[in-house]
Amino acid sequence: MQLKFDLFENIEEKDPEDVRYKKCTACKEVLPETREYFHVAARHLSQKGIIKEHLHNKCRPCGSKAFGMQYYLGKIHGHKAFGTCACCGVDSKELKGQKLHLDHCHQTEAYRGHLCSSCNRGIGLLGDDIEGVQQAVNYLKKVELKNEED
Repeated sequence: MQLKFDLFENIEEKDPEDVRYKKCTACKEVLPETREYFHVAARHLSQKGIIKEHLHNKCRPCGSKAFGMQYYLGKIHGHKAFGTCACCGVDSKELKGQKLHLDHCHQTEAYRGHLCSSCNRGIGLLGDDIEGVQQAVNYLKKVELKNEED
């Protein structure tokens, strides 16, 4: 089967009037949402046959630093196919072939431990800081108290 398109072909840049702006999640700088400022995270073909690109949330300089640091931490601490999650304590044998993920602070780049995918995603989705996790704990306490009163 031959494809009617080339996913790696050059895509014309948008007109300056059509360019949206995006805030880098690392340095918080607001930049034009173009390949000049952000790496391409993924490409796919729309139903109308148009190639769509999704750009990373970190600008090129911040994304390059983060990738380099993750590579460096991975070389030092590695990925663990054995052991327990530093957060919930689940044994990696119960993860059905999944490895533990290397966790690190996104501000200081310090190694924090190895986590199962659930804890890694959960902490990340809660903002990767104590404040976000504490807000979730406060919410759960409030709901629990309300349920006890009912």
